[in-house]
Amino acid sequence: MTTKGEVKLLPTRKDVADRAGVSPASVSYYINKSGYVSRDKAERIQKAIDELNYRPNRIARSLKTKKTHQIVLISNEIRNPFHAELVYETTRLMHERGYTILFSNVVDDPAYADTIIGYQVDGVIVVSDRFGPDKIRQIRRKDIPVVLLTNMNWDPIGAGVSQIRLDVYQAIRETVRHMVKLGHKRIGWIGSCKGPDCAVMDGKTKGFVDEMTASGLAAADTDMFFGIASARRAYDAVAPHLRGGDFPSVFVCGNDAVGIGVIGAARDYGIHVPRNLAVSGFDNMEYSRLCDPPLTTVDIGMKNLSRKAVDMMLRMVDGEDVADEFASWNLIVRRSTG
Repeated sequence: MTTKGEVKLLPTRKDVADRAGVSPASVSYYINKSGYVSRDKAERIQKAIDELNYRPNRIARSLKTKKTHQIVLISNEIRNPFHAELVYETTRLMHERGYTILFSNVVDDPAYADTIIGYQVDGVIVVSDRFGPDKIRQIRRKDIPVVLLTNMNWDPIGAGVSQIRLDVYQAIRETVRHMVKLGHKRIGWIGSCKGPDCAVMDGKTKGFVDEMTASGLAAADTDMFFGIASARRAYDAVAPHLRGGDFPSVFVCGNDAVGIGVIGAARDYGIHVPRNLAVSGFDNMEYSRLCDPPLTTVDIGMKNLSRKAVDMMLRMVDGEDVADEFASWNLIVRRSTG
């Protein structure tokens, strides 16, 4: 162990090599998985690492390799179960690949992108319709690759940005078609889009409006709720309508939390789901099948989505050009719609 006077310094890679009886290069190959190391040497190196409690100096390594092994994931709202599960899965997968995820909620501040750039990260994953093209281009000007999970109809943002497109437009259209087949004619919508004008940009809202039109139906203004993404806000929004007895026969909801908020309000006002009110969600979170009744929803394959985002991000960090991809989805019918 290297010492200086009475002060014990942190163990170095050379200390590990001396303890294991190998060259520093072999230790480097083993730690970085960048070259062949025999099984015998690998066992001795790992034993030396454990005995010395050696930890690689990430700062020194990043100065040499120009990589920090840190990725920022920007999300709308960690309290939304979709985003929470995405962060969980992405963090786990990145850790397996030797990377750390720095999570950040979107902050409505023009200087926010500069703050992200200041982290000196290897890449940015954006899962937010509030972190727009201008901010993404701002990050790209520093040559930081970006993976964008989106359902927005943004124009191409430029090189160094790869998109995973969630085809929520067709998923919501299929959901509405299912409700029409069940005989529903008055169909309501609850989504996070800020208002009817954003239907041009928001795939879910546009899918609802387009399929209602194609089915010869039109949702009344009072049956469409905007800017709602949480169970609490959904409960508060629909409660007056349920209490007054004037409500659609089904609510198509933009996420599972909203759907469960509607089910909770219906229960509290003595309205049976699905006999008097059908409800559907989106995302297929774990609790959507555990609520009472289990929630009809759209499964977007969260684990596969996270794996795809991680794979694309790390390939871009290594300098590859990565093509855009579409994420698959599947409508899962449960008892909340009969």
